[in-house]
Amino acid sequence: MTKLAYVVEDDLDLAKIYSEALKIVGFEVETLLDGQLAYDRIKKQRPDFVLLDMHLPHVSGNEILWLTWFDDLLESIQFTIITADPDMEKIYSPKGYRVLIKPVPFQTLVDVAKEIYEEAEKQS
Repeated sequence: MTKLAYVVEDDLDLAKIYSEALKIVGFEVETLLDGQLAYDRIKKQRPDFVLLDMHLPHVSGNEILWLTWFDDLLESIQFTIITADPDMEKIYSPKGYRVLIKPVPFQTLVDVAKEIYEEAEKQS
């Protein structure tokens, strides 16, 4: 069964690179360039995985995470944070999130995506 991933990144060039890494391991990928659009899409169709930038227009990655914590249908979504802000690792790693600090090597993205895809396969 195909697994759905959302790449939430406002830099279109980076979003394309991230999407390719996820597609390599088998994810069906949707790219969302705006935080509000991403949150609305997550609520409409729950993905198996979200690669989430933190600095987004309209609704930040932090707000998306906060909103999903209070929604029983969304709290189990697997998020990985991708950001240029190293302080985000100190904040979110203790909460159980994987945090990747930009720039992230392409192979690292592929490896992370593969691990998450395999976890999603086991759960289905």
